[in-house]
Amino acid sequence: MEGLTDFSENHTFHNPELLLKLVKFGDLIEIQDKLRRPHNNNWVLFIRDDFVLHLIEEDFSDKVKFSVDKFTDIFNFSESPCRVNNLGKLATVNNAKLRNMSDEMIHDLTQVEKFDLRYPKHPSQRRQMLMSVVKYDKPLWSSVDEEDAERRQSVEDYFCDLNPWGYQHYEDVAKVAVPGDLIEIKRSSGFYRHWAVYVGDGDCIHVGERTIWNYKIVRENLAQICAFEKYLDMCRVNNLEEWVERKGVKAKKRSDVVAMAESFLGHMFEFHLFRNNCEHFATYCKFGDPISRQVERKTELFDVIVFDFTQFQAEDKHIPRGGGKVS
Repeated sequence: MEGLTDFSENHTFHNPELLLKLVKFGDLIEIQDKLRRPHNNNWVLFIRDDFVLHLIEEDFSDKVKFSVDKFTDIFNFSESPCRVNNLGKLATVNNAKLRNMSDEMIHDLTQVEKFDLRYPKHPSQRRQMLMSVVKYDKPLWSSVDEEDAERRQSVEDYFCDLNPWGYQHYEDVAKVAVPGDLIEIKRSSGFYRHWAVYVGDGDCIHVGERTIWNYKIVRENLAQICAFEKYLDMCRVNNLEEWVERKGVKAKKRSDVVAMAESFLGHMFEFHLFRNNCEHFATYCKFGDPISRQVERKTELFDVIVFDFTQFQAEDKHIPRGGGKVS
């Protein structure tokens, strides 16, 4: 589509009615601010049939949410000159790779309750950043000061951990999973995930059965786990390769991962949302160190609003760092 190339390269804004006839799935569209203030431009991602992925922003707040709506329901054609801007130069400079976008991926994003964005400072940069991370494997925005450049890596780390895509039906995951893999399972609400250690024959060991006071480490079939009302039937193998690479952490041998998980079978698990959750258990078996990226995401940069944390109360006890059983 030569028209697309022209729109991107000449950096001029065009009538959206014409542009929407030429764009294709996954194109980023930059909409010019009514007062032509670049720092307040809007950004959307084109899906099809005039539908776009965009951000709903709360008044007097940094909270935003992804939504899919018709372009004409959001913007006025006569007041919204726009252009295709796929951020090609920024992507090249930052070695960003295109995602394999799909309808399911877009749907996943719209299910996130809210993002509480505190950074970058300019509204257009925030919109550009969130839309770019849908298209690419890292967030892209034009830095305007040294502070932006210094914080960029932290933002990239956040989105690397946040990656919501790549989930499959549990039957497909069970066909490719290998004993010692970590399995990340979608919950029916929010961005909080359940974690388990795959041990073979379609079975996982995880923080499962709940007693009057606490939880127990159990072995269950992946299908049985996903049938639980709090979970969906979508999951993925996630051995945290990107996190391991960034942090320099080494995983145990697969046989040792399975043996560690099996050593906890039948033991009580004193759950604590922030200090001793299902992800802590799975990563302890995998790496020998209990970490939870879901907890670490609550950073100075962002706060992903998942659910009301106050509903959980538990004793402040941990998986023993030096090995042993969960008491």
